[in-house]
Amino acid sequence: SRGLGDVYKRQIRNVIQALQNITVGEEERMRYTDSDAFITFVFPEDKQITVSFEHGNLMIGDKLYKAGNTGPLFTILNEALEATYETNG
Repeated sequence: SRGLGDVYKRQIRNVIQALQNITVGEEERMRYTDSDAFITFVFPEDKQITVSFEHGNLMIGDKLYKAGNTGPLFTILNEALEATYETNG
């Protein structure tokens, strides 16, 4: 049987692919304060990259842009969270 390492690697590949498929549209002027989502990738030597969403729109710097095709990404993330919750109860 495959180990958890293989499962995690597959999940990471799926997240990266979903991120690559997101389309970035025009700047969104409406701001939202209650619906943030962050994905942080942590690398060796304390390096990290954070991808930020606000109400499903992509934050780039201090600007918010309409984002398309985010559904697959949030589906993958929700499935991972549910699996973690079921495992850790």
